[in-house]
Amino acid sequence: MKHLRYTAWAGVLACLGFVLICSSGCKKKAPEAPLARGLQAGGDEIVARVGDYEITGKELARTAHSYAQKLMMQGRRPPPGYEDSILDVMIKSELLYQSGKDLGIPDLSQKVETMYKEMVGQFPSEQAFAEALGQEGMTPQELRERIKKDVVVNEVLEKKVYQGIAVTDDEVAAFYRDNPASFERPEMIRARHILIGFAPAATEEQKKASREKMDKVKERLAKEDFAAVAKDVSEDPGSAPQGGDLGFFPQGQMDPIFEKAAWSLATGQTSDLVETRFGYHLIQLEERRPAGIVPLEEAKEKLAEALKGRKASEKVEEYCQKVRLEVPVQKLRAPAEIPPAGLPALPVPSASPVPDAVPVSPEAEAAPSFSPPPPPPPSSAVSPGQS
Repeated sequence: MKHLRYTAWAGVLACLGFVLICSSGCKKKAPEAPLARGLQAGGDEIVARVGDYEITGKELARTAHSYAQKLMMQGRRPPPGYEDSILDVMIKSELLYQSGKDLGIPDLSQKVETMYKEMVGQFPSEQAFAEALGQEGMTPQELRERIKKDVVVNEVLEKKVYQGIAVTDDEVAAFYRDNPASFERPEMIRARHILIGFAPAATEEQKKASREKMDKVKERLAKEDFAAVAKDVSEDPGSAPQGGDLGFFPQGQMDPIFEKAAWSLATGQTSDLVETRFGYHLIQLEERRPAGIVPLEEAKEKLAEALKGRKASEKVEEYCQKVRLEVPVQKLRAPAEIPPAGLPALPVPSASPVPDAVPVSPEAEAAPSFSPPPPPPPSSAVSPGQS
């Protein structure tokens, strides 16, 4: 099923540690996240006011639900009290938007309409788009208004907030030197696989048909490159476009049967037929990476991005505090009993995100910890957390 993803407030939400569901479809439906309390309660109550703008429980619930879905698609659960952190982010987003109303962005309406049409074009029909929009509880006009805010907020960030953000080589080296434990990584392997799937309730006859398909795959592998064959025939949508490449992963991340087979291989070796609840696999071990400390040269680029992200967060906070002097803010929602555990990592003030392994919350005071970038989310065809 294709999900509607919109770009509302993308700039500030990315800067403060999470991104709303935005502009593309999912081949696999995400696990349902628990609805936020505002939506469960009907969503008509006002949870915050920023100047004359009122944030409703429904709006908070929609944003919190989207954030929770994003995490659950990655096999994670939202932290306790995350709704309160998200409300704080929404307040800052509105402050940024209201501070940008005087920018006079050329052709703003045209930009909004272009982005809106691009979103419609991602769906097979306007009816499919309308259905997806309805599932998000939004009207076309509400979506256009959110896109408009996104455009304005990004202009504010680029023109009024992000100017002058830089990280020196000395800062990167100092953080690396002072935080050695943050650069430890476990042993990992990198593998490819080819999947010929069958349903959990498949009959022996259906399994036999899958085995026969895999026999033909084996014949091709005797003459052709594993990655090329995987790209052509693998039925795992998560890895097939990359030639079956699953990236590096540590023990404990994949389906136990799949993992046992993969870790038992020698580098360059291809497994015999492996059966999991997803179907039949052939696995090729690409590389082993021993446990150890990530070298500075390897960590430097992503660490610099993480440190830029922290500076970006600090500048957003400073800017919003100044805007608050002119735009009153009133939070009407009581904080959750359990304090928020923080949001995921901050990206840099450019298009490239910081890996989730750099956990900086919106209100963080301490320097961000750093860990080597995690492997890509496990393929849905081998991850134990999905079916």
